[in-house]
Amino acid sequence: MGRVLCSLGYYMTSFQKGREKIMSRKLKKYMCIFASLFCACSFMLSLASTTYATNTPQGADEVMLDDSSQMCYYPFVYSEDEDFAWARELIGDCSACVPGYLYVQDLTTMELWKVLDFPVDYFRSSGDILFCVVDGGTIIQTNYWGTVQTTLYHAGGDIANMEYDNGTLLFSVDDRVIRLNLKDNSTEQIAVCENITFLFPLTDTSFVWANAEEETYRHTVDVGNEAVDLPKLFAEEVAIEPPISMQVPLAAASGPVSFPLPEYAPGTYFTNDRKKCESHEDCIPTRACNCKNYRASIQCVGFAKYAFDRYSNLYPASGSWYSDANAHSNATTRSFNSDADVKRVFTELGYGAYMWVSKRTDRVSGPVHAFVTAGSTSSTVTIYEGNADGQCKVELNTYTFAQFRAIYDYVSKSVAHKFTGTAQKYSASYHKVPCSYGGCSGYILQPHYAQTPGPNVRCLGCGYVGNIRGGMMSVGGSNYQ
Repeated sequence: MGRVLCSLGYYMTSFQKGREKIMSRKLKKYMCIFASLFCACSFMLSLASTTYATNTPQGADEVMLDDSSQMCYYPFVYSEDEDFAWARELIGDCSACVPGYLYVQDLTTMELWKVLDFPVDYFRSSGDILFCVVDGGTIIQTNYWGTVQTTLYHAGGDIANMEYDNGTLLFSVDDRVIRLNLKDNSTEQIAVCENITFLFPLTDTSFVWANAEEETYRHTVDVGNEAVDLPKLFAEEVAIEPPISMQVPLAAASGPVSFPLPEYAPGTYFTNDRKKCESHEDCIPTRACNCKNYRASIQCVGFAKYAFDRYSNLYPASGSWYSDANAHSNATTRSFNSDADVKRVFTELGYGAYMWVSKRTDRVSGPVHAFVTAGSTSSTVTIYEGNADGQCKVELNTYTFAQFRAIYDYVSKSVAHKFTGTAQKYSASYHKVPCSYGGCSGYILQPHYAQTPGPNVRCLGCGYVGNIRGGMMSVGGSNYQ
């Protein structure tokens, strides 16, 4: 974590290349700032207009995976331009790629395939669903494998500035701002704005837009335009989350999640370019910080939130992140004054809990580091953390109780799911155990289990009948036989 005690979380927007040519450096710089001030050191590469995802292939009845072999996919529109050079290096052999076409790479096998047989201008995504603008004025929905292709909308002009947000697509056609509801494929014109060069959804009824003169406005339906200063707006509206397409969506889980996560193995870095941060001095509003942002936080806090949501299958989560007033459990013991205190906290919170703590060695009043719990024994605790080295490195560290409390002395905030809900059928191998706190949609997956494993037997947890290989276990726990 180093000496950095307070940092700004950055929201680095990936703009479509055409928009980059139109927007001035000043406006692009402003739009790179989406943050709130969080104390302490607050996935997967963020390439232009692209996302990663974890999925089960279309048409497969079931894919048997352990946590270290989850399949990750990277969709992209291939380009030979200079600003795509580092992406080409990471992708590897691009000799078969044609500029302007949409491809997906399996990051486990490194296999590469073309999704559509025609060029794609740009795309947005949600899970494994891709929304592609083609021929300037047509939106096509497909998936990573191109097995389903549906025309959603055809415009009389060019479709620009498209963004995905909460089940809708927001885009402009000439001066018209249009929202397409993906549930029923209905469209409505919600505004007319002159010379639009940029759109950014805020809520269901408002968005930010800019024109070629770099004038920026917040438009509210049935109210109209209000001139805004973008950095000030985003600072005031920190609770507004980025559109899902600008985060890193994951599809439904294919198996239980445990630490370390396959995308962030120990020794990797929670940064935008996957390289270590040489310095955090650039983490100020007027510069582009390399620290990866998640849930308006960077560094250790951003990584801990990310890992917490991944474990509970909430990534990317909706709504505001957990406050101390949230119903989720908080440790009854706050101070690590004895080995028994350390054991009690880790036992109460369980596996995959979020902790924000103060350190004895920093001589600072208040929390300075965050991590997630990754297990405990009768004498040790294991934590999964980022930026403990001050360079955003991801680590999985095990300490004895005495070693742990020699470093950390107080829990300022802790969040833990309670996975004791009624098990639900999920797949031929797993059932789903939801968090029992009201209003929470978090869950974990556990293997089916039976009194006597074998074919055509009933799972004691969810009632599924089939070939069950596991013996008895307790529903809601993290470990099973």
